[in-house]
Amino acid sequence: MTLAVAVSPVVGCAQRAANSEGIAYDLARERTLKLAPLMSQAEVQSLLGPPHQTGFQTLGVVPWAAGSTGQVWTYEWKTNELETKRLVLSFGFSQSMGWRLNSWSWS
Repeated sequence: MTLAVAVSPVVGCAQRAANSEGIAYDLARERTLKLAPLMSQAEVQSLLGPPHQTGFQTLGVVPWAAGSTGQVWTYEWKTNELETKRLVLSFGFSQSMGWRLNSWSWS
């Protein structure tokens, strides 16, 4: 399921800038308050829509060890000509639960 929110452009209102999926920056900030550790990727997507970028990261120093690889999702909003806001979410994998949300941060 994809969640898309149409936002009309408002002159002088950078906080309403939408990412490439259509969700507004201020709405995303509000929805991140509903994020919780161990949420599934489907639950995260139902709040924020699909990520702008995805990738993998090594957790620790031995990438071949079980549980040492994490998945990273990045969402981006260009709030004005000079500034891009990013939300980065990190997921860990367990065999019993699959990919689950570990942490998130704004930059």
